[in-house]
This record gives sequence, structure tokens and C-alpha cells, in this order.
Amino acid sequence: MTTSMGNSNPLEYTASAVAFISSEGPDIHQGLGGYSQYSFQQDRFMPVNCHRSLEGLLQQYLPLNLGLQLPKNANELEQLSERLAGAEDRYNGEKNGFWHSIWYNLGEGEEVISNWIGLIPNEYGLAIVKTGLAVVFKLAERSAERRQKILNTFVAIRNALAKADPKRRNFRAHKDVAACAERLTQTITQSIEDMIKLTSAKPSWLKRLGNVPKPKQKTPQNPDYILERLAKSTREFEDVVNLARDNTIEATGYMAQSITSALPVMDDNIRGTYNRLQTMDRKQDVRDEESKMERQNLYTIIEEHHATLLGMAREQHENQLLARTTMVHLLRETKRLEAENKLLRRQQRFTPNFGGIIDEIQLIEILTLAPSFADGESSDSTYMLRQPNADLQLALTYKGKLNPESLRKVQTAVVTDTRVLEWLQCAESDLIMVDAKAINPGMTKISAISVFSATFITSMITARPEDVVVHYFCGQHFRPKDTWHGPNGLVRFIAMQLLMKLMGMKQVNLSFIRRETYVRKLEECDTWTLCHLLHRIVAQFPHEMTVCVVIDSISRIDTSRTSDELGVVMDHLHRIVTDPSLRPTVKVLLTSQMNTSRTLLQSVVFQDDPSRIVRLMPNKISRPLADMSGRVVRNMMF
Repeated sequence: MTTSMGNSNPLEYTASAVAFISSEGPDIHQGLGGYSQYSFQQDRFMPVNCHRSLEGLLQQYLPLNLGLQLPKNANELEQLSERLAGAEDRYNGEKNGFWHSIWYNLGEGEEVISNWIGLIPNEYGLAIVKTGLAVVFKLAERSAERRQKILNTFVAIRNALAKADPKRRNFRAHKDVAACAERLTQTITQSIEDMIKLTSAKPSWLKRLGNVPKPKQKTPQNPDYILERLAKSTREFEDVVNLARDNTIEATGYMAQSITSALPVMDDNIRGTYNRLQTMDRKQDVRDEESKMERQNLYTIIEEHHATLLGMAREQHENQLLARTTMVHLLRETKRLEAENKLLRRQQRFTPNFGGIIDEIQLIEILTLAPSFADGESSDSTYMLRQPNADLQLALTYKGKLNPESLRKVQTAVVTDTRVLEWLQCAESDLIMVDAKAINPGMTKISAISVFSATFITSMITARPEDVVVHYFCGQHFRPKDTWHGPNGLVRFIAMQLLMKLMGMKQVNLSFIRRETYVRKLEECDTWTLCHLLHRIVAQFPHEMTVCVVIDSISRIDTSRTSDELGVVMDHLHRIVTDPSLRPTVKVLLTSQMNTSRTLLQSVVFQDDPSRIVRLMPNKISRPLADMSGRVVRNMMF
């Protein structure tokens, strides 16, 4: 069933809306005023270009009579009109002749020309009108009387526009004035067009204007009639402007009378307001005094805080100096180890290997997954050997990027924990896992506990240079394509560092590797074989040394996919720290920033001693927080 809405024509709605805006819009708001026509084809209001007919006339007239082409832009039209009117200016012997008296006057040319712009807002259309008027003056240059009449007529238009004051946009703000202004514009363009036709010396060219739109009314044949019609339109415009001004003045008078009658009441209100303001001023004075005292107290607090910040800045500067010094020492140690490795590789080529079937260089290549050495070439393992120092430097750089309060909380919680201090100071091998998720949980690859681990490592190297410290940051190798990814990469990374330490001490003994199957399993990265290799390498350090192994953020590799491999690693770490025949003391520090799996928590190493899981809790932090630094860690732990 078709409703009445379906039979409605959308054009009816549009026509109704257009009629309403055209008639009532200027009364609602001046922004809805102005003179324009609605285009149903383009579905919008379009400006009324009254100059189109005059433009077509000039396009035909100028080439045939003056040998000129009508320009297509306003600037060139302005120049053409000035050139056409220039002869008359020179004839009068004046710098600013009749032409400038129409458009510019009283030394305020810019203001007066804006009157014409208010009447004809189209810049190109105004230039067409000026060009057409210049042609009329050129055609009438032989008749001084006619030139004077034309001049007087357009000067009268200029004066009428000036009185209407378009700077306040009265042409568009008032409905009647706007409509009369549009009629005046049409009369101006039509009069110029008629004058060109009447005053032309060669009427034969008009026969060629086949494409020029014909006027609806017959063109008058009397120039005086044309000028009188233009003067009449000007007077009508002046009358409408004067009427609008009188109505405005009358309305203003009524408003003034209304305000005058309300002045006594307003005076009483003002006096009452004044008395209330006096009372408020007195209260404000009291509040100002209190505010002054509060500001003084605030300034005191700010000064104290500023002094505290200065102290923190000095301490941070000292920490930076210490960190840079530590980095220099690490880099120096790296360079020294690289030089020693080069020397060892050269010596290895000429030294027979008794007992074992693999040498140190080959084992390093297996651990780093690097190709074999070629004569005179460097292996990729050289780059891999720098990885431990690179990881440590990266973790230390995050000291200035993470939240200082989180860093201080983690540091204070660790260095004040009884179980951590027992692990560090005990003369026997031990393993602990510090769980920091309650203080600083997160998924970032380098967290606050990672920065503490790096600080602890540098402090250990500085405080106990005779001990061996190796590390592995799980968060820096979490991508599957990383050479050191997962539990397998962890064991190879730690074994590589310990092997390098033994090579520096010249105490490497690989005679326990006697079978090709063992080497093949190492090459295949069998986790159990790698853990066995790690155990045998640790056993080669002297009994007076302590081997410290720091594994940061182990929860990053505690996944369902790596659960079996991680279980093998944890079992071998348990065997290492509980091996009574092991000569050195082995300290293993694990950290975690996320939830760990039940499988990891139920490892034999933790079932054997549940106190090995150290959970940091915020409510256990009792000492004042201090900025994280190697000096603080050394003073509190060593």
C-alpha cells in the first residue's frame, strides 16, 4: 500500500524551503540575507551575476571597434579600464582626473572603493562594470556636456553608497536595502550597456552580436532617458537607505526611553551591589592574608623540595659517572678478552689436543651457532662474544627511562630481604628466585627488576673482581629467531661466558668430550647435553672462586611450548647447586616480573627448599627509598 509520503514530490519541499528562506531569512539573521537565486539543478543558492550581458557585449565590441581583447581576470580588466580612461585624464591635465573621482575621493580611496565592492561583491563583475563605463566615456569624449552628465550620475551613485556605510554591511543586513541595492546594480549594468549601444560611432557591429542575450525591454534611444533612469534608481536607493536609518533611529529612541525609565531601579540595584561588594572586599582581605601565609608556607616547602631535588641531581650525576666508569671497565675487559681469544686461536692451531676430540674454538662455534673458521677470516662468533656486554649495557640504559619510584621500591625490597642476603653471604652454593610481580608487574622486555639485575651485576664485578659473574636477560632474547632464544639459548649463553672465563684463565679441559655422538648432540642443541656441558664447565673453576649466575625475567621463557626444556634446565641447576663434589661455590639468582607456571614452581629445586622462592611484597618495605645505584647496592649487600 502506497502512503501519501510516497506520492510527494521532493521539489515541492525544496521550493517551499527556498521561498521561506528568501522571504523570512533576512528577518531571522543577517547571515541568511543577501540577493541570490536558488539553482534546483545544483541544489544550492547561486550568486546573481548581473554583469554577464555586459560582458558578452564587451567581448564583441572591443575587438571590432578598439582592436582589443576582453581579458579573463579582474587585474587585467582593471588595467584595461585605466588605459581606456587614461586619455581623458591626460586631456584634463590632471594626475587624478574624472576616472579616479568616481572610484576614489576625499583622500580615502580604499574606503570609498569598498562602497562599490559592497554593491558589487564579485571582483570580476566590478571590473567588467568599470571597463564598460570606461568605454562609455571614451565614446562620449567628443561631447563635454554628455561626459559631465555621466560623471555626475556616477558620482551621485558613489555618494549614495558612501552614505549607506557598507562597512557595516547594511547592503546585505537589511532586506529592503539589499533588494534595492540589487536593482541599482542591474540598472547600472543595463545603463552602461545601453549607453555603449547608443553612443557607438559604428552601429554596424551590432548586427554581429547574434549570441548576445536580448534585453526583455526595448533599448531606449535617448541618452538622457538612460541617465535619468539611473539617477531615479539611485534616488530610490537613497530613499530606502534613509527610511531604514530612520526606523533604526526611532527604535533606538524607544530603547533609550525604556532604559531611562529603568535607571532608578538600576541605581538601587547598583547601590545594593556596591554594599555587598564592600562586605565581600573586607572578607577578601581576610582571605588574602590567609592566602599570603599559605603561600609563604608553600614557598618554604618548595625551597625544601628544591634542595632535595638538587641533592638527587648530584646523586644522579654521581651515579652517571659510576655507570660510565663501569661501562669503560666492561669495554676494556671485552677488548682484552678479544685480544686473548685471538692469541688463543693462533696458539690452538699449533697445539695438539690430547684426550678430547674438540677444541675450545670449535666448542664456541657450536655454542654460538656460528660457521667454522676459515683461514684468515673472522667467524660470526666474534660478534656473539660481545653479546653479554651489549645486553648488560642495554639494561643499564633503562635506569633513566623507567619510573624512579618503581626502581627504588624494587631495589629496597631486594637488598633488605633476609633470604636474599642469606643467599649472597652464605659460603655454600645456593639458588633463589626473586618474584617482583607484586611490586612491579609488567610485560616489558626490560623492567625495574631487570635494571636491578644489571646494577647487581656491575656491583658484583666491582666489589668482588676475583669472582666470576655471568648473566642472561630473557627479555632481550624473546623473539623466536634470536640465536639465544628460549631455555636452550639460555644454557648456551651461560656456557659460552663461562668457557670464555676459563680460556682467559687458561684452565680449559675438554677431555671429557670423547665421543662423536656427544659432539653431534651439542651441534643439534640437545638441551640435556648442553646442561651436562654447563655442569662440567662450572666444575673446572678453582675451589676458592665463586661463580654467580644471574638469569633475569625467567618468566619470559616460561611458556607451554618451552615447558619441557625449562624443566630440564631447572633440574640441572638444582644438581649444580647441590653437587657436593663441585669445587667452586655457585650462586644462581633468578628473577621474575610475571606469573610463573605451576610446573616451574613445582620444580625439584623449589620442592627441595621452598624458601628459594622470594616474593617481594610492598608492605615489607620499611626503609626509606633511595635511588637505584651500584654504590647503594654495594653498601647494603657487600
